[in-house]
Formats: sequence, structure tokens, C-alpha cells
Amino acid sequence: HHNNMKWGSTKFIRRLGATFAVLLLGGHIWQLGSNNSVLHHQQQVPATTERASYSLKHLFCTRSQIRNGSWQSVRIRKPPYTLPSDSERCYGQLLNASLYPYWDTYEWIPKESFCVFPKWNTTEFCKVLHARPNLTKILFVGDSIMREQYMALVGLFGWYGNKHYIFSEGDYTICKTNHTDSSSGIHVRYQRDYMLDNLTIEGGWLPTFNPQLVILNRGIHYDSNRTNFDNEISKKIADLQRWHNSSACSTHNHCLAIWKTSVPGHPRCYIKKGRKITKDYLTPNNNITAMENLVADSSLYKDTETYKKWGWWAQKQQNEVVLKKFRKSSLPFLQIMDSYHFQIARPDGHR
Repeated sequence: HHNNMKWGSTKFIRRLGATFAVLLLGGHIWQLGSNNSVLHHQQQVPATTERASYSLKHLFCTRSQIRNGSWQSVRIRKPPYTLPSDSERCYGQLLNASLYPYWDTYEWIPKESFCVFPKWNTTEFCKVLHARPNLTKILFVGDSIMREQYMALVGLFGWYGNKHYIFSEGDYTICKTNHTDSSSGIHVRYQRDYMLDNLTIEGGWLPTFNPQLVILNRGIHYDSNRTNFDNEISKKIADLQRWHNSSACSTHNHCLAIWKTSVPGHPRCYIKKGRKITKDYLTPNNNITAMENLVADSSLYKDTETYKKWGWWAQKQQNEVVLKKFRKSSLPFLQIMDSYHFQIARPDGHR
């Protein structure tokens, strides 16, 4: 029955948006929900069936219930994927499976017992994407943190490269139905555009690539002028509406957009003392208020310019502005992937 679902179906949008909105939480995945504050949830897969297929069972919980949780340490057999170079992090070991017989990491555990996260399962992920036959192209667009999310997804499908390979290789194909024919799968692409200035202009990312699904984020590049920021977000909403009304989207029975909220970095991730590098963070910190106060403390930054340029301390307020404007616009094809409350608790550097 999935083949008869339209993008506009509330049930299908929740399922697709929640299943696709993936960020790795240790050995598990985020599945974050829609603009009506619903998180799509699947029942947890027992550790003994890590690679086994499992049926999709639907439960829902609110974003506030998901935010009410904590990072807990976990030791798993191996990382979910490895890349030739590890991204900067403030603590923990490198993702080099050959050096360790296990992998120590962290996973997000909501306090609500029914809000649990399944282990990653490529087959089930592809089932959700293939439920819409016209889905052939997915676009990630945003800053370098969005690039990390793109690399995480394609890494789970066997891609092995670093950030320099992305632009030389072009698209990466996932979920192939015929492994000898790349056209049988779904083409995934990343474009760096941290201000989202080139979404719908002539030659821009959306009209050029013509994706049916786009995951985007404006990035953490701070704008101290509230009026300018409001106008900028209004323009992004108009760009998305223009894309959704285009002939490319109407041909595919609508398109879907997932907006990821912005997350701050953390000052003093690495501190150089002579030739020695020390780390201020040894583990995640589940005290969100303490982490917000830390990010807002200008004395912890190496210089005033860094503090003002990135505006990490302002990301919470800017996210609220964005979400308020999205709610007011009532775009039915837009999903929200709420990242802030989880990632501010993890001083992971550039991840």
C-alpha cells in the first residue's frame, strides 16, 4: 500500500521525514519529527539482532518528551562506519576500528520509556525511501556541519572518503535496487552554501539538481541585525515555496524539505600549551543550562572576534525565530529536525 501514498499524506510525511532525518547518536540514529511537534518512533531492536531486518512499528512522542533525556555511555562492537580521517572532536577515541577491539561512545536516552531509538538498519531505511517510487534525488545543502551529516549518511552505505572527495566525486548513489546499475538507486548530493543564497536563483542548487527531498540548514553564521535575519529567513521560506510550486515538484506529487536547527560550537575545545594540546571536555554534559552558560561566556574564547563572528551563544534565540516564522508560514511540505537540545550537550568540536 505504500506505493499509493502521496508526499502530501500526513502519515507518509511523518514516516519519511522522521526516518530520513538521521544523525548518529553513538551506535543509534536520530529520527526527529515534523513541524507539528511529532517524533516518529520505531521500536528498539534487541542488541542480538543488530543486522536483522525488523518491521516498522509506529509510535509517536513529542519533541519535548525527546528533549527530556540524557547522553549515556555505551560500548559497542565497532563504529557504524569508518572514514580515512576522523573529524575533530573534543574527547573520545578515533574511529579507527583496527586500533580498538570495541568502541566507546554515547547514545541519547529519553526518560520516557516508549521513546527509544533503533539501531541503524540499511534495508529498512531504503524501504521507506523506496515507498515513493519517484524519489530519485536527495540534496543536502548548508554549512560544514551539514556536510558532516551527508558524510555520515553515505558512510553508512559504504562511502569511504573525506571532505575533499565530495566535490570531485559528485553524487553518491544509495539504496540501489540493481547493484550493477547506479541509475537504479537514489542519488545523494551535498552543496556548500552556508547562507542558502543559491537555492532557487538561475543555476541554483534546487533547479539544477531537481531533488524531490532537500535537507538544509542556514548554518551558525551569526547576524546581529534582527531585521536582516528576519528578512533573510522570510526569503528562504519564499525560496522553498517557489521550489515546491515548480513543475519539477508537481510532477512528483510534491517535494519534501527538512530544516535542521542550528547548533553551537563550544569554546576551548582544544587548548594549545606549547607543544601539548589539552582538552577541556572529557564527556558530554547533560546540564543544558550549564552548557548554554559556558557557550555564552566570552572570556572562554581566544579572542573577541571569534566570539562575535560565530555567535554560538545566540543560536538558541535564532532557532526560535526561524521556527516561529515556519509555524506562521504553515508550509505542509516542511519537516523540522530539532538538533539544538541534543548537540549543545556534546562538545564534539567540528561534528
